[in-house]
Amino acid sequence: MKAPRAIFKPCSAPGKATVEAGIVLLDGPDGVAVAMTVECAEGTAASLREAVALARARAPASASAPAQRPDTDGARQSQP
Repeated sequence: MKAPRAIFKPCSAPGKATVEAGIVLLDGPDGVAVAMTVECAEGTAASLREAVALARARAPASASAPAQRPDTDGARQSQP
């Protein structure tokens, strides 16, 4: 188990959503995992989109570099 973060630091790696038996599972950084109903996942997605729009509007231009994620063979690629 990792020690808790002493200072808040935003994660730069996106979470991964999957579906199992009709439940949406979100695996995030540091072992965070959340199980949601479809309705809950839809609400969470909408809330995240709204927060992203606000963050982009308020962020300086230099902070809007594209997110990076590993592809299946280990190379890194930009997300749209």
